[in-house]
Amino acid sequence: MAKDSGKNTYRFYDANLQAKANKKIQLINDLRLDVECNQLRLFYQAQVRNNQIIGAEALVRLEHPNLGLLLTVQFVPLAEATELIYSMSRWILHSACNHASRIVARAFKAAP
Repeated sequence: MAKDSGKNTYRFYDANLQAKANKKIQLINDLRLDVECNQLRLFYQAQVRNNQIIGAEALVRLEHPNLGLLLTVQFVPLAEATELIYSMSRWILHSACNHASRIVARAFKAAP
């Protein structure tokens, strides 16, 4: 890069920045593979008002083979930056709707 900038210039090499960049690239590559291999997981958290369950919030997590269960803050910003967020969003919506339809079907079967 210094060479491209012409004569009488210099650049510093920072090993920490390089390590961070390498880690980010590896996570992006892992994320792409994890989405393709269906390693996303949905968890549901009850929404409560006046001691009554009024709904549920779907929380997405990534089951990374080496890093374990990752929180959204650990992978969603990368997904947004690489446009993987679109395929992830489709998977989340499809999975949540599928789960909801099964819950409703079970509720109707159990109804008297």
